[in-house]
Amino acid sequence: MGIIERQALKNTIFSYIGLVLGYLNVIVLFPAYFTIEQFGLIQLIQSISVVYSQFSAFGLVNIIVRYFPFFKSEDKKHSGFVAWTMLIMIAGFLVITLIYVIFRPLIISAYIERSSMFVEYYYILIPLSFFTLLFNVFESYVRAIHRTVFAAFLKDVVFRVLITAGIFLYFFKLISYESFVLYFVLSNTIIAFILILQYIISREFKFSFNLKTIPFLKIREILKYGMFTLLAGSSYFFAQNIDKIMLGSLVGLEVVGIYSVFLYVATVIIFPARSLYRISVPIIANCWKNNDTEQIKMIYRRSSLILMILGSIIYIGIFVNMDNISHFLKPGYRENFIFFVFLGLSFLVDMTGGLNSDINNYSEYH
Repeated sequence: MGIIERQALKNTIFSYIGLVLGYLNVIVLFPAYFTIEQFGLIQLIQSISVVYSQFSAFGLVNIIVRYFPFFKSEDKKHSGFVAWTMLIMIAGFLVITLIYVIFRPLIISAYIERSSMFVEYYYILIPLSFFTLLFNVFESYVRAIHRTVFAAFLKDVVFRVLITAGIFLYFFKLISYESFVLYFVLSNTIIAFILILQYIISREFKFSFNLKTIPFLKIREILKYGMFTLLAGSSYFFAQNIDKIMLGSLVGLEVVGIYSVFLYVATVIIFPARSLYRISVPIIANCWKNNDTEQIKMIYRRSSLILMILGSIIYIGIFVNMDNISHFLKPGYRENFIFFVFLGLSFLVDMTGGLNSDINNYSEYH
């Protein structure tokens, strides 16, 4: 069994454990113990933090995987590549945070009427987005050295266990809703620092910062690539979260909560793809470096076929069990199963494309 198969298998196991925990949280516990508006707020700030962190990263998630093979060295300093990417991360976060603060009146005006609760937690987005950014960047570092399993475990299992614990703390009135929101941010902080600890323990990286280690032309190329992937890559995450962000502004937090439940049900379809993406992308980047297009072609064909079959089976399985799933939902949720029909189809189409966007992203022609 090759490295892709081994790590994809482990990632899939953790993904489905996380799926069960996520189902428990999103479908059972949140609707049972929180109002729809309270749940909608959690989903809204999570969606905004994803977009916030993606723009702050300045394309780093793709930069690291794309260029690390060119700087990898035996002395583990990797020509100061890590220090340079960290500098880009910090600069990007400061710029986006400044914009977020300056445009506060405009943003608040969009939410004050229908999602007034969001205004109370406006600044909580800054630390939440920062720790989301940290996790994403350090996940890219460990992906670059083909150690994806622990990051998947943290994101899919540990984080969801922490949220489950927080929900019960709230249910037993040990913490208030305001404290739960802070706890939500703390949970993101914990998994980010644990991942950084793995990064340190791996001893695959030594911090080195020297302005002369990377030629100016190479830095220019990296930044140019980062700008492009910022537009291309962030647009994907923006598209994945703009629905909740717009619903919060145009309709209200209650609809965000209802929509989020069925969005989570639909994401079950794409779960097999996520574990495959995590490990396949660094392999594809290395294949492009070696101009091994036959290997890329083989990976692409197999992944597309397998993901299409798996996605179709899952979609049909959920659809025919519509009544059984709705039985577990409270009134206000169960009448809106139509959300899943369209969301599920969109994920199925995306799954069928396989690794197409990643193959393009890491190509020298892209």
